Amino acid sequence: MKKYDPGKRLKKVLGIVMAGGVLALCAVMLLSKPYQSWVMEHKVKAHLKEMAYDESEIESIDTTYEHKRNTSRTKPVIAEVVFINDPEHTYRYIELRQKNKIKQMCEYKSGNVMKSEYTEERPHMIKNCY
Repeated sequence: MKKYDPGKRLKKVLGIVMAGGVLALCAVMLLSKPYQSWVMEHKVKAHLKEMAYDESEIESIDTTYEHKRNTSRTKPVIAEVVFINDPEHTYRYIELRQKNKIKQMCEYKSGNVMKSEYTEERPHMIKNCY
């Protein structure tokens, strides 16, 4: 006759709880702001590569989470790109939700001022910006 071993059942329950905790932690990490920022940075790099830019032309890509941009049309992470040959301007990129497409925003930083008009004196600004 087999004896009942409460320790065996406890080990099984603890294993299930620990596995669930690890899965929950992974889910939080995947949905967190740092992960979204990392993904956005890589998507912008790929977009710029499609637009015939080389990585050596990009000085920096900084991403920020802007809750007010989290709409049904756009995702909340904004990428700010500075090009080596145009360091005084910061170009902003956003991801459209339904199309999963990166678009350049019409607004840009010139110094500490945000502007939103198209002008040809900015070599990296495109006409069909968002």
